[in-house]
Amino acid sequence: MSTKYFPVAAQCETLIAEQEAKFAQLWSELLKIFGLGGPSKNGNHGNNASELDLKVSDLNSLRKKTRGLFGQSKKDKNSSDNSITEPITNKSSNPEELEAVLASPSAEDLRIVFWEFVKHDDPDVLLLHFLRARKWDVQSALTMLISALQWRQTMEVEKLVRRGEGYAFATGDKDFISHLQSGKAYLYGKDREERPICVVSTRLHQNGEQSLESIEKFTIYILEIGRLLRRDPIDTSCILFDLTGFGLSNMDYGAVKFMIGCLEARYPETLGICLIHNAPWVFQGIWRVIKGWLDPVVASKVQFTSNTTDLEKYIDISYIPVQLGGHGAWRYDYTEPVNGENSAIISPSLDNIREKMRLDAAKWDLIRRYEKNTLQWAAETKGVEWKALRDERKYLRECLKLNYRDLDSFVRARTYYDRCGILSLRDM
Repeated sequence: MSTKYFPVAAQCETLIAEQEAKFAQLWSELLKIFGLGGPSKNGNHGNNASELDLKVSDLNSLRKKTRGLFGQSKKDKNSSDNSITEPITNKSSNPEELEAVLASPSAEDLRIVFWEFVKHDDPDVLLLHFLRARKWDVQSALTMLISALQWRQTMEVEKLVRRGEGYAFATGDKDFISHLQSGKAYLYGKDREERPICVVSTRLHQNGEQSLESIEKFTIYILEIGRLLRRDPIDTSCILFDLTGFGLSNMDYGAVKFMIGCLEARYPETLGICLIHNAPWVFQGIWRVIKGWLDPVVASKVQFTSNTTDLEKYIDISYIPVQLGGHGAWRYDYTEPVNGENSAIISPSLDNIREKMRLDAAKWDLIRRYEKNTLQWAAETKGVEWKALRDERKYLRECLKLNYRDLDSFVRARTYYDRCGILSLRDM
């Protein structure tokens, strides 16, 4: 049977003193980067140098050092690289590297991107994912988080989510439409730990048929939808790679490298388990290469299965795809966007505009209160006031989640999963 999973959301309430101090420090330093004042653990305020010496002294020279995705320049980002090389993830805790990633975006830009990233998630859990991924090294976690925020800007993640599938059909984006219609990757069901399952049927992907850029976009799209399917306290997902019928023509190193980079550096600590099912002998050599790319923690989450009985250790038979011996009656059968389903985004009425303005104003009021509360909480020692601040933060997090639920139809285009009833934020 699978090992019992203990969600990070539950761990927020059980941090030991040293972990809680580092967690508070990470929040304090992040809010300073956002340009917000408030005391830090050593009594510094937002206008002074931070504990981690984050001040950028020469923006022009540092901008020259700024690199694109996986260390590539923007010019190289969309090139299809299937060479067998190690994907570069941001693991350094070098202060100069943090200065470099801070060189381009403004404080307010980073702040906006961060709160867009949060969506319906608990912001504490989001930060803890980065802190745990960097083994409680605050500077390294901060560098990783800022890099992830910049990556979201570069990849235009929020624009992708806001435009959605309807935009692909409206603009004739054949590659993206092909990904949607093929069923090569889809979300359905939960594993035995209540984690949403993403099924990837590798035989349905032919290397070179679609551009690497479209594969990256589709990967992000699936990851973002998968986040919305998780319910507290679950904060990770299950990926099931079905290698039935897999051949060398299905192997796409560029796509694999991008996915690894996402799971390790852009959405860290969100992979609960990865099941590789029915792998043929030809995959053995490929796996040796891929395993060498993986962080040991991520590699430890990979399990190989060869039959339905193996899969049942991790997934109930009702959620195992029929083609893999399961009993589930559900089939992925893509339906195209419905006319008018995104009217609140594409052609909003006056009432839509007013409601979105009201919800946006409420959101930023909650954010300002949460940030102020967090700065006070991070500076306090445990006691009556600290507990009161902690309780208020918990209340504000719940308010932010409900606010996103109401904002959702104004900022996120409907997906196939909305249309078929799998995704609904009303049950949050």
